[in-house]
Amino acid sequence: MKKIISIAVVLVTVFLLAFYPSIFPKESGEEILLSENDGKNGNVSLARIAEPTDDACADETTEYVDSFGGYPDPATFNDQLVRVKKKDTSIPYNENAYYPTVLMYHCVNEEPYTVNTSLFVRPSELEAHFKAVSEKNIETLFADEFGPKAKKSVIFTFDDGYEDNYTNMFPLAKKYNVKVTIYMIGYKIDKPGYLTREQIKEMSDSGLVQFGSHTLDHPSLISLSEQGVREQFSGTSWLISEITGKPVTTVAYPSGDYNDMVMEVAREFYSFAYTTDDDWYWGQDAMMLPRYAVPRGTSAATVLYFIG
Repeated sequence: MKKIISIAVVLVTVFLLAFYPSIFPKESGEEILLSENDGKNGNVSLARIAEPTDDACADETTEYVDSFGGYPDPATFNDQLVRVKKKDTSIPYNENAYYPTVLMYHCVNEEPYTVNTSLFVRPSELEAHFKAVSEKNIETLFADEFGPKAKKSVIFTFDDGYEDNYTNMFPLAKKYNVKVTIYMIGYKIDKPGYLTREQIKEMSDSGLVQFGSHTLDHPSLISLSEQGVREQFSGTSWLISEITGKPVTTVAYPSGDYNDMVMEVAREFYSFAYTTDDDWYWGQDAMMLPRYAVPRGTSAATVLYFIG
């Protein structure tokens, strides 16, 4: 009887380790907390935050740019844009390799100034994340470097292109020599609270910041026609490339909205496309890569835990 019970215990333990690894901390004594508002119930998953349909951290009085303004009509962009060479858009399976963990941030500010408080990561928290990754010798990659690697790696992404990415995040990236990718809303360039052309150029020239497309005005892409999606992609890519002098190789779908049509158009312009999903599977299409959303209050230990 004791032998049967022992076997049962072993089988249950193996099952839990295989399907519920978050039950078992990776290092003895390591603090695994989601954020300042969670962790008491044993939940160690990074939050799956549904990105707002408008700018996550934009001031509530800010109006969206709903016209071309001083920019060229996007219908003219295709002739000016050098598209990224298409690649095989499936992620290869390699059981002996490491795959990057992709993290999604928005604002980096001490005090939230909109109701979306979870999206305002404190500068001290972000510094702890960068410092921990640096001290653990975890490789940081740009968003167009996703793929099997020989060591653990992470991709830091920041959506929308807020000014605090320059004032609060960029100095930390330089301090810890961390690569980051910023997904810029094209029509927000030079708008109050967002990155300026000069800031974008300086960050890009540093070699530590890559800029990706977050479309022209952050629409739900699944609500647009195929031509509308194409104009959103080509327009933003042209605006960013004109400033940086570099091709735009990746896109992040606004609000995480995508379907088969959106993915096929994205394939015309980009090597990789990122969602707000947080599930990963082998052989995943590179036009629907997942990211973990990092909320305000997330500890460095949690970030390290999900990097692996």
